[in-house]
Order: sequence, then C-alpha cells, then structure tokens
Amino acid sequence: MLTDDADKLSAQVLRNRVQKFLAGLNRREPEQRALRPRAQRHRYPRIQWIAPYYGANLPGRDCFREVRCKDVSASGISFYWPSLPDFEHLLVRLGDEQNEICLVARVARSQLLAKDGGKGYLVGCKFLGRVRL
Repeated sequence: MLTDDADKLSAQVLRNRVQKFLAGLNRREPEQRALRPRAQRHRYPRIQWIAPYYGANLPGRDCFREVRCKDVSASGISFYWPSLPDFEHLLVRLGDEQNEICLVARVARSQLLAKDGGKGYLVGCKFLGRVRL
C-alpha cells in the first residue's frame, strides 16, 4: 500500500513507463518480431511469483502468486496455472528476496493439461522488459 506522495509519484512514473513500453511493442511489425533468434530454454522446476497486469495499475507485492515453473530462457518463461489466463500481460518476479528481478511479460500461449481427472494450463510467456517495484 502506498503511504506517501513520493511512493505515489514513483508508482505513477513506473506505471506510465510500463504502459509506454507496452504501447511501443504493439506497433512493431510481426515480421520484425519473427526475425529474432529463439533463445535456448532450460528446465526450471522452481517456485516463482507472478501477478496479472491489466494495464490500469501495477500490481502490488501482495498481488503476486506462487507458480511452479517448467522452463526459462533469456526471452521467456513457462509456468503452470490452474485456469485459462484472463490476462494478457503479467509481472514475473524471479530469484529470491536477496537477488530478485521483476520483468513484464506477455502471454504467448496457453496449453490445456489434463491429468488424473484434474486440469490446468501450461502458460508460455515472452519477457518484454525489466521493471523495479
């Protein structure tokens, strides 16, 4: 929760930067995005944190939820989610409290997984940039 004007100002500046960054990505031609080489993925069976980002306000630390990851690369990450994601963008916190980074990501794909009568989704995301919370 923001408590003083300095925190409110820094949150507003960050929110504006993220929105400007995302707007710039939407203007890129699909051919430009497709020309980039694919990064090598690595198994990453760890618990990390994500928070859906709906574009109005950046999610606070209390909005992050633990997820079990499958793999990670320099360009993205995949994780397991209990339902079809209702968000297009998200924040991803990687690392631990002493050595943590936070990245803005976009959902690239969601694959339904069904096993032993349960279901969930494998969500693949593309990193868009780094942010500070």
